Amino acid sequence: MVNSIKNSIIGRSLNFFALLSFLLLQVPSTAFAASGTKVTHDAIKYFVPEKRIRLEATVVDPKSVMMVRAYFKGKTQADYVFVPMEQQQTVPNSYVATLPALAKSNETLEYLFLAVNGANEVVKTEPFVVKAKDSKDVPSWQMVKDDEPMKLFTEVPNAPSVAATFSDSVSLNVAESGARFGLVVQLYSTPGSASALGAPAGATNGGTASVATTGISTTTIAVAAAAVAGVGAAAGGGGGSGGASAAPAAAGGGTTATSNGVSPFAGTWTETMGTVTCTGINGINPGGVSGGSGKLVISSTGTIPQPTSPTSGPTISQYSGSISTSGALRITFSADPGNGLSIIDYVETGTLTKTGAATGTGHGNITGTYRPPISVSCTWPITYSLP
Repeated sequence: MVNSIKNSIIGRSLNFFALLSFLLLQVPSTAFAASGTKVTHDAIKYFVPEKRIRLEATVVDPKSVMMVRAYFKGKTQADYVFVPMEQQQTVPNSYVATLPALAKSNETLEYLFLAVNGANEVVKTEPFVVKAKDSKDVPSWQMVKDDEPMKLFTEVPNAPSVAATFSDSVSLNVAESGARFGLVVQLYSTPGSASALGAPAGATNGGTASVATTGISTTTIAVAAAAVAGVGAAAGGGGGSGGASAAPAAAGGGTTATSNGVSPFAGTWTETMGTVTCTGINGINPGGVSGGSGKLVISSTGTIPQPTSPTSGPTISQYSGSISTSGALRITFSADPGNGLSIIDYVETGTLTKTGAATGTGHGNITGTYRPPISVSCTWPITYSLP
């Protein structure tokens, strides 16, 4: 069982770097609408019914951005409804919105973004269509609060009820005349002219904005956080798949004082990483992500061996592991996955006890020289125990 857990953690950690590097190389060139509005968004991969959905987009315009909305409809809906998107105060030009939970009768979700700039030019994006996934595992983009009713808006007079579309507490409200910007960009097939239906006077159709992506989704950041923690478990002395196995302590590996030649902290400790908290790119914080479990091997002489770098995957360098006479643990190293990513710095500290129960913290940085630059900093609690 221990070997199974160990191999799973290390295999996931090492395979992550190839996946992330591949995703980063897929970043497309930036595209502009006729109005100059630029939208960046990483589309969600799927949705789990009966759970709310969080969307995030970056919107910039040389004439300023006055308003951003998320329009959406389930498989059972005829027309779009929308919710306003709120600008994040901590992340420039980033807007977020929460969509209500869709009922299981919806096989797909269709959504798009609409923006209005300072010149009253209205643009929309092409729609994104994602499929439902019947899963007990909730993705990070659906880990949102659902304790308050939601207010939805429509621009279609006498719109039919949407109660059957959502398994959520929602109310449908008709947008005021003069605020129906979806009519300007022809989101509806409702008969009648846009002005007659209440389209804002003076607003012009700025066209369709192509959407650029960062190449890094919330899921990828969540995997990155767990991967950094997982690599830490491997560097702590566990062997594993892909050629990563324990080796004699290398130069820079630490030792601790021993009693009669035997370290009081010797043994194979189980490391359990708690919930990972990240800050950095687009303010993403993949709450609920766990770093998993691994092994920390301390030899009878008090050495913490450095794992051998695999033939393929990240190269571990600048490794250092030490334990003081009081049990203070510190492990540091860097791992360079290549393909444009810069070094990942890992620091793990804790205080081991002779009783076999202890706690610590881990910290890792992921950086890359891409557009936009990648810079994610993650921390997580660690518990140590001896069988």
